[in-house]
Amino acid sequence: MRSGDRTAFDSLYTMFSERVWRYVARLAGGDSEMVADVVQETFLSVVRSCEQIDLERGCVSGWIIRIAHNSAMESWRRRKRTRLSDERILAERNGRLARWFDETDPPESLLAGQETAALVRECLASLPDEYSQ
Repeated sequence: MRSGDRTAFDSLYTMFSERVWRYVARLAGGDSEMVADVVQETFLSVVRSCEQIDLERGCVSGWIIRIAHNSAMESWRRRKRTRLSDERILAERNGRLARWFDETDPPESLLAGQETAALVRECLASLPDEYSQ
């Protein structure tokens, strides 16, 4: 692999991919999307860092599993940050919506406001990408 031999990577993947999938699946629980992402990131990291492995300090399987573990932990941290950010944005939006609508308003005015909001969202979604940010 260090010399760029593609068949060496194919052999390594064939030997260790099932073990990595099982290990990551245990860490990720039932999140199959996360498992697939972490396994892919693991083997990308293996290729990127194959120059760093020191076979005198350990075995290839241990090195790959350590990379898988680190990739899983990083993925979990990234997802947690994204989830917390999404929750904060949603809370802010809900707060703004609460200020837009007065609960004492008649139902028809609430419906009109919801229809207006839907039209605004539809118009915003149709804008070219350069204006979407």
